[in-house]
Amino acid sequence: MKITTLVAFLTAAIGVGANAPAEVVYQDNFNAADGIGINAGIGGGLTSSTNIGAADPFDDLTGNAVAQTDFGNRVAWAYTNNQFDLSGGFKLDVTFTTAALDDSFPSFVSSFGIVDEVTATVTNETDSLGDRGNLNSFMFADQDDLNAVGFAVAARPATDNAPGLYSDFGTLTEVSSALDSAILLGTTQTFSMTVLTDGSAEFSLDGASGSLAAGTLSSLFTDSTDGEYYFVAYSQGNPGFSLSDVTITAVPEPTSLAFLGVGGLLVARRRRKKSS
Repeated sequence: MKITTLVAFLTAAIGVGANAPAEVVYQDNFNAADGIGINAGIGGGLTSSTNIGAADPFDDLTGNAVAQTDFGNRVAWAYTNNQFDLSGGFKLDVTFTTAALDDSFPSFVSSFGIVDEVTATVTNETDSLGDRGNLNSFMFADQDDLNAVGFAVAARPATDNAPGLYSDFGTLTEVSSALDSAILLGTTQTFSMTVLTDGSAEFSLDGASGSLAAGTLSSLFTDSTDGEYYFVAYSQGNPGFSLSDVTITAVPEPTSLAFLGVGGLLVARRRRKKSS
């Protein structure tokens, strides 16, 4: 094969890879009232629990995934029963509603995002914080060692954390505050975020938007041992934080598709030579 022909094929193959269809790996609109662990959509249900008996885990009885964690240390979390291969990048879309609470409430936390591994254990104690595993700070109330990226609608004023887009690759970091002014407590809003394997990202909340340069979120992919991730939501001190719709779309890797095509072409070329 001439070099010019191979270059032309590589260019075409990469183009095909870039235009390969994305795949929705998880989608739930929580409207079946059939239990939070069951999802009539795509990708399975959610596991949900709480740290104390006085709080309620997320449920879907009202057509949304709602957590009643109305004050203080009442905490609830939910995460997908399944992990999803997002090694080529992903798009996350979440429609949510928060309570119309004053942001000065010291334990008011509502957040969601993508996390590499979940190690939560459930004790359901009646008068203590219990054991939330690595979800203790998800997302993002206190420092913890997570491989994660997500959006904090309100992030615990008691510890001086602000709402915003966060990463946690061993160090809790607010990577953007571009959406902060668009957060409207007590209002249903839609958050979207696309993260690529080069560590770049684009994100929006209704009319507001922002972006991150390549390399900013690279650790999310390079620090993962299997390239598979969970969706997680977390609520504390928020009476009625709810999710109306969550969709995760996996982005295919164009380079892998391109080289598969090149390999197939070279094999075919060798076969033609042998037969001639």
